[in-house]
Amino acid sequence: MGRHVLVTGAQGNLGQKLIRHLLLQPLVDRITGIDVMPAPPEQAAATRAELEIKVRDQDHELAELAYLEADLRDWNDARWQQAAADCTEVVHLAAQVPNPAASWDDAAVSMDMNVNIGLAAVASSTCRRLVFATTNHTMGQYKDEPLASTVGPGELLPSSPYGVGTTVRLGEDGYDSPAYAAGKWAGERLYRGLALSDQGKGNTEFVSIRIGWCNHGRNHPETLTPSGTAAPRRDVPEAYREEYERTDRWYKEMWLADRDFVALFERAILAKSRGWPEPYICVNGMSLNTGMKWSLADTRKYLGYEPQEDVYTWVPMPE
Repeated sequence: MGRHVLVTGAQGNLGQKLIRHLLLQPLVDRITGIDVMPAPPEQAAATRAELEIKVRDQDHELAELAYLEADLRDWNDARWQQAAADCTEVVHLAAQVPNPAASWDDAAVSMDMNVNIGLAAVASSTCRRLVFATTNHTMGQYKDEPLASTVGPGELLPSSPYGVGTTVRLGEDGYDSPAYAAGKWAGERLYRGLALSDQGKGNTEFVSIRIGWCNHGRNHPETLTPSGTAAPRRDVPEAYREEYERTDRWYKEMWLADRDFVALFERAILAKSRGWPEPYICVNGMSLNTGMKWSLADTRKYLGYEPQEDVYTWVPMPE
């Protein structure tokens, strides 16, 4: 049977970037992108036509692509259920509100989606792997003391004690992300439990990737700001200057460049699981950013990921 990859949250930033990449991969035969938002009628055909030139002189054709409007929040929605039953891999990107502004109600709905797609994956006779887009916010407390000084460059491991939630205070601006982070944390625990449960029976493997920062559109380091968004920088009161610089460095050093993002998720889909400690792994997902605290050792070891970009190739290193 050919490889059929199901991508949830297909109309989002990461979904569109990943689908365009997977279309070009010779080991992928079919892609189904599902989203609660309907795709424009000609979107699949237009995307394939745009990429045809890239495989014109190669020995393979573009993967088949179909977009499906379906509600992953609804267990009884037969549209996504059928796609899940038929796929060989799932990349689960969908979230009710996919950013730190998510409320507890938003996180609860996202958790419903995590449960639904996880149960469908282990129930499928064909689904071999589910790749879950979790978040750096599960370890966001390592930005600040008392946890910041407990890890040096390359020492923040997937197995490090959780530090769930990121707090940013920049004068009148700022946010906390406990709900968003806790929802992703719960998803990580859910998928490890499913992988090890009798229900999973070891037939479906799970990969959780703690994504750093892959911005919309151009995703260039110059678009990264300490607010955690692509909003323009604002003057910060002197009293918050140290917080600003610390947060600015934290976000820059977990940048995930577009080409590293698609390479990472390609490896998460294709990598052999020989040598994994169990049918579930959790790894960090950043580019090769100089001086960052995040460790990519497990990402390399278990997925064969080799990032190419460094944020400080593009922006000055802090003094």
